Amino acid sequence: MAPDPRQALSDTEREEMLEAALAFSDVISARIAHSMADGYKIETKSDASLVTSADVEAEDAFRQAVISRFPVHGVKGEEFSVLNPEAEYMWVVDPIDGTAEFAAGLPVWGTIIGLYYRDHPLLGVIDHPQLKMRAWACHGLGAYMNGDRLRLSDLEGDELSGMERIGTPSAVNYARYGGDAAPFMRLCESHPNVRIYHTCLTHVLAATGGLDASIEWNAPLWDVGASRVLIEEAGGRFNCLKSHQREDGESLYNVVFGRPRMVSSLSDLLGG
Repeated sequence: MAPDPRQALSDTEREEMLEAALAFSDVISARIAHSMADGYKIETKSDASLVTSADVEAEDAFRQAVISRFPVHGVKGEEFSVLNPEAEYMWVVDPIDGTAEFAAGLPVWGTIIGLYYRDHPLLGVIDHPQLKMRAWACHGLGAYMNGDRLRLSDLEGDELSGMERIGTPSAVNYARYGGDAAPFMRLCESHPNVRIYHTCLTHVLAATGGLDASIEWNAPLWDVGASRVLIEEAGGRFNCLKSHQREDGESLYNVVFGRPRMVSSLSDLLGG
């Protein structure tokens, strides 16, 4: 097995990157708050998803903050082309995950920031400014929610009841990009206590134990870029069942994460 390049980074280097990520999250939060106060435009993309001027302005503010502090780092997000695609450090960002919820005035949208080092997830931040919830983690440094350490326990007992709490997007996500809804139907039949989410709130709930596991299906990197390190540093398991490419070449991921036994069971059920 090839050595993990993250192990070559000192605690000081990792702490510096985490401090920067939290500062960048503040930059995004301030930019979005400004857009909410002044008003923003809402448009529909070619894939029927929404984008607002707040999304674009916040991602641009993030990019400029990264460029100012780390000129040789890369940035990947939804609204702009990739900056420095061959960089060792690659930031991934979704400033408003849940744009439809944001545009509807629902507070469950969140900001996702991840940092990869040589293609390995180094840190992640998920911020829900209107819910006053911010979770973060860095490889080897633990996971935290509003400053409190996260320690995710596993499920107890020999058998799963089927009533464990599972967060998932709706059947529409499963059927996108040439997929089908069969995995969603298997999930609902085996675990009827599913909860439908379309924002990264489900990721934070999986890391804190508010859900036993969460699923993302046909998700681009910026939607899951913070979650692996957050879940693993909290003591959970993250499993990528499949990755594939959509027509524009963007990679999409089917992932399940949360309490280890629940993730193992769901991986078997969903084909991973």
